[in-house]
Amino acid sequence: MLATRQLPLSAYQLDIWAAESTAPGDPQFNVVIQERLAGDVDVDSLKESLEEVLRGNDAFSLRFDEQDGIPCQWVAGADAQEETGPWVQYVDFSGAADPAAACAAWREYSFTHPFTLRRSRLFTAAVLRESASVVHVHLNAHHLIADAWALNQVSRQLWERYADRVGSAMAAGTGAVPVAPPPSPPSPRWSGRTPPTAPPGPSKRTGPTSAMR
Repeated sequence: MLATRQLPLSAYQLDIWAAESTAPGDPQFNVVIQERLAGDVDVDSLKESLEEVLRGNDAFSLRFDEQDGIPCQWVAGADAQEETGPWVQYVDFSGAADPAAACAAWREYSFTHPFTLRRSRLFTAAVLRESASVVHVHLNAHHLIADAWALNQVSRQLWERYADRVGSAMAAGTGAVPVAPPPSPPSPRWSGRTPPTAPPGPSKRTGPTSAMR
């Protein structure tokens, strides 16, 4: 039996649902944002900040299914959310033979791997360690729950919360270095990848780069 408080899909979501049903297992509706950070990065604060943003936006808690042939959506309860594993993965590739290539391969696999549409989490979030001074943030979501504009807003919220956290850490004398204020989000990009840009500051952040299959 489906969860209570079911909500109808929007017209746009219905179009995506119908298109997905004609080509199940195709990652065409994956939307990704990835950012590269170089410098003094507080990985724990980064993970915590990203998880806080994701938990604070109900879209990332949505689940989908059909009842009597009609697609519906609902916000999953806390138990269902935790059963699907950590909200933000941490993967350390610094010991790989080619850490940069290993990070790139992981991101490409995530981007091209289809989501299970029914009753499942429809995003993958991760912090990837390339080296002692290079870290990547990766967020891949199904277009049912987010578009490139929405992921750019997630990026902005992430860096606001991260700056709050590492700023507090510095005040406590831990020596954490905050990132520079993020640039204005770029316009949504629906295909391809664009050359990254780096804002000034002690921790250099390239991106965000958004793409959609």
